[in-house]
Amino acid sequence: MKIKIAIINLTSGGISGGYLEYLLNIVPRIAMHKNVDSILYAEPKELDIPNVFNNLNKVKKIFCNSYSPLRIMQDKELTKNLDDFKPDVIFIPLARYLKYKNIPIVTMLQNMEPFVKRELLNSIKTNTKLFFQKIIGQRALLKSDGIICLSKYVKNFMKNEFQIGDIKTSLIYHGINKNKDIDAQNDDATDEFIFTAGSIRPARGLEDLIKASHLLKKNDINIKIIIAGGVNSDSKEYLQYLIKLIQQYKLSDSIKFLGKISKNEMNWYYKNSKIFIMTSRVESFGMIAVEAMANGCFCISSNSSCLPEIFTDSAFYYEAGDSVDLEQKIRSIINLSDLEINKKINRAIERSSHFSWDVCSSKTVEFFINIINQKNILNSKV
Repeated sequence: MKIKIAIINLTSGGISGGYLEYLLNIVPRIAMHKNVDSILYAEPKELDIPNVFNNLNKVKKIFCNSYSPLRIMQDKELTKNLDDFKPDVIFIPLARYLKYKNIPIVTMLQNMEPFVKRELLNSIKTNTKLFFQKIIGQRALLKSDGIICLSKYVKNFMKNEFQIGDIKTSLIYHGINKNKDIDAQNDDATDEFIFTAGSIRPARGLEDLIKASHLLKKNDINIKIIIAGGVNSDSKEYLQYLIKLIQQYKLSDSIKFLGKISKNEMNWYYKNSKIFIMTSRVESFGMIAVEAMANGCFCISSNSSCLPEIFTDSAFYYEAGDSVDLEQKIRSIINLSDLEINKKINRAIERSSHFSWDVCSSKTVEFFINIINQKNILNSKV
């Protein structure tokens, strides 16, 4: 069976690093799949995605309007392109919905933050935005013909909260790229440090690590904390809260914010860290968790959402929000023998090998075909 797939990025004009990596890895692989005839790939002009898809014979790239729930008028140019292309399935890799004739729609739930309990440190603006994202996302999930779930945690959420069962959902993990050896050097090359990464927002739970660093210092353990990740306009208040916390505990010399850094720099910090710590309160998958394991990090993670599912026994866990528990975990790791440390690192590397973009793309196409067949059966009964 040969299928034609329309991949439509209904973003509001922005894109996260994890979503970009997904697109750059999944679109070329789907295009090469034996059951794929061609792909119509649409994105808003505002997106700064490299033109790698232009070199793919099966992929036609077009532009569409950026997403806005207030936009009443339909994207007529996109509709015309869909009419000409005649897709068998439309894939929207976000929790957004688009109605087009009777063509099956597949979505993907990337962001669980709108659907969970609000963080107390969120601004009113952020909570308002998350509220509307929840309404939009819930509508998309309920109306779509198929949903790609990035973890069992997400799949179970679909079943328990929305009563969406297995016939409409598929568990498909993201993949990981093997990293080349990193030769870069930087100002932190001589320091022993703990590393953490990801966008800086209240759902990251970084206050756990700052408070744990304070407790470590009280126990005469001085180890540098390196925090990588960008800050958007909604999270500036949270960053200021963290800075005040650092000043309150007199940790300015111990904690360093890198901001947004390159992939090569990220890999250097992964590989040279004493411990990688993931303090997130909610994740749908945790790409950074897999990257850390692939780079041979000794990992500590919160026990939140899908993280125990992703790390399994390759990480130590602490109770999210409990900085005392986190500090104790860090101290216990510092006292481990080299043999015990290497055993855990090897387990992390082995665990990361279970996440493959080739497997991800293959399962994605299989799911598209399954949803198309389901839709055809329903149509034949009408």
